[in-house]
Amino acid sequence: MVSDPGYSTLLGSLDHLINSSFGQFDSDSYYDSPMTIIIYPIFILVCIIQFVLLINLIIALMSNIMLKNR
Repeated sequence: MVSDPGYSTLLGSLDHLINSSFGQFDSDSYYDSPMTIIIYPIFILVCIIQFVLLINLIIALMSNIMLKNR
């Protein structure tokens, strides 16, 4: 019998998302799961969103530093 992955419940998926944002995820659990088709696009989307947010944060910090140095 195949056990459900930890992200199959709402609280489990929130925990998985928070751990993924801190870099603590195990992609081995994505394989051979009934949710594999769904989890890969969500994983890619989360990675892209986190990248855009981090770039936005860097731009905001750099512009704030540049304005203070005037």
